[in-house]
Amino acid sequence: MSVLGVTSCAGIDAPKFPHTSASTNPEINTEITPKSSVIVSVAGLESLSGTIRATLSDKQTYNADTANFTANVKVTEPTAMLEFFDVPEGDYALRMFRDINENGKLDTNALGIPSEPYTFSNNARSAFGPPDFNSAKFSVAGSKTVISVILK
Repeated sequence: MSVLGVTSCAGIDAPKFPHTSASTNPEINTEITPKSSVIVSVAGLESLSGTIRATLSDKQTYNADTANFTANVKVTEPTAMLEFFDVPEGDYALRMFRDINENGKLDTNALGIPSEPYTFSNNARSAFGPPDFNSAKFSVAGSKTVISVILK
């Protein structure tokens, strides 16, 4: 089983650590933002080639050119696991595709329909374009959140 741990997170603030000395400064944040691991189990890998490319986005970055977290893992077995670390609690959506020809992008045909396997969290689909955030969203809470997707 392929496993990838992801620690980078574009667009996420560094964690706030409690200020340990007494202070009355209201600008000091004394709360720690809860963080979780998000583990993604990937099925539907019929051949052992290509790279799985995934993004994890909150509602603000879901339709943007950026994501809160990204991951890439080579396909070496019929199933794969990806793990995103230090994900703040909240609602997120996963986008994923299998880059069969290793060109770094989701290939499409002349009509714009993907020609490489892809999926979203909740295995959400839409007739035209990606599903909306609410169809693909899942909640991250506690120390670990596990989701499963199928690449089609």
